[in-house]
Amino acid sequence: MGALTTISAVNLHLFGATTGTSDDALLTQLINQASDDIAGRCNRTLTRETRTAEKYTGDGGTKLYLDLYPVFSVAAVTVDGEAVTDYTIIAKAGMLERENGWDYDAEILVTYTGGYLLTTIPAVTGPPAVAEIPRDLPHNLEYAAILWVAGAYNSRGSEHLSDEAIGPLKSVFWAEQPAIKAVVDKYRRINI
Repeated sequence: MGALTTISAVNLHLFGATTGTSDDALLTQLINQASDDIAGRCNRTLTRETRTAEKYTGDGGTKLYLDLYPVFSVAAVTVDGEAVTDYTIIAKAGMLERENGWDYDAEILVTYTGGYLLTTIPAVTGPPAVAEIPRDLPHNLEYAAILWVAGAYNSRGSEHLSDEAIGPLKSVFWAEQPAIKAVVDKYRRINI
């Protein structure tokens, strides 16, 4: 799982400058905790990963929802061991749609890349040349992570950030930070 924001972005929010502070180690810990907490509340992996032969079972319907979304690319799909290409990728929803449906009770294996890219991958002049791949992490989701970190950082005088205290501290954020909760809820996976 990747961090949803950076030390530079958090420092800019908290201190008005992107340069490091003596609290960078604490901020890194809080960024990781915020990222894990937000992903957990979204009920999904948010950061870009490649999954090889991820297994699904066909239900006879036309839609197959993948675990990672948005979908960046699909390398291979097999149904009961046979390669298929008669599907449409609905990237934003993380869905593969097949007009004739996904065979009931069939074993479907999908190799694909999905989730949000947290930073831009620069172009390579080659050979072979590769185009720049822009970051696609929604800015409001990153900002929710920054607000989570800032809230934890600014609360450190009243809450000790020990292993015992961090659990109750997380609960306080969700009760007292409706702006963060509203953003996170927009990216929450609804189990079907």
